[in-house]
Amino acid sequence: MTSLPAGVFSKLCSSIEIYLSNNRLTSLPSNAFGTLQNLHGLQINNQLTSLPARIFDGLKNLEILLLHYNKLTTLPSGIFNELGKLVSINLKNSELATLPDNVFDNLEKLNALTLSYNRLTNLPVRDSNSMPMLQQLCLSSNRLTYLSPSAFVNLNNLKYLTVSRNLLTSLPPESLTGSPIWNTFGFGIIICLIFPDELFANLTKMKELYLN
Repeated sequence: MTSLPAGVFSKLCSSIEIYLSNNRLTSLPSNAFGTLQNLHGLQINNQLTSLPARIFDGLKNLEILLLHYNKLTTLPSGIFNELGKLVSINLKNSELATLPDNVFDNLEKLNALTLSYNRLTNLPVRDSNSMPMLQQLCLSSNRLTYLSPSAFVNLNNLKYLTVSRNLLTSLPPESLTGSPIWNTFGFGIIICLIFPDELFANLTKMKELYLN
């Protein structure tokens, strides 16, 4: 399938899950999912190069959003604003080079965010109180050269973080002090990493540390 007709799902108001994987879709109609208010899971692994800014409007019950293996390069600002029940987002391997600031700020129930295997050189600015329920954050295999001290502030439920296979050369101590209950911090392959004094001082509950 190479295209999706407008209104194709308009009669499927009771649908709970929709899978659109392994097709050749490069774009989606802006109102493709607007009537699917009962949708809990949506998977679109194709060749999407962009997404309409309001493509997910109306999906107030969506919990799982799988957008990995696309060709998006970036996302529209505010694209997730109406997805207040979203628990998991997977954007792995989607050729993302940039993300708009505050793009995940309204996701109060988000538990897992996967951004691995993209081309990100930095992380978007986030409100210090955003994503309070986040437990898993995967940032491996990007092009990150720096982690802002504010990147993880108040992520007090974060238990698993991986930044392996990036281009980090140093880490500010403040990057790690905002989330005291991490279980795993996966550094993986980091070039000439310099550890500041007392970098891990506040991570009293961390169970595993990988410096491969």
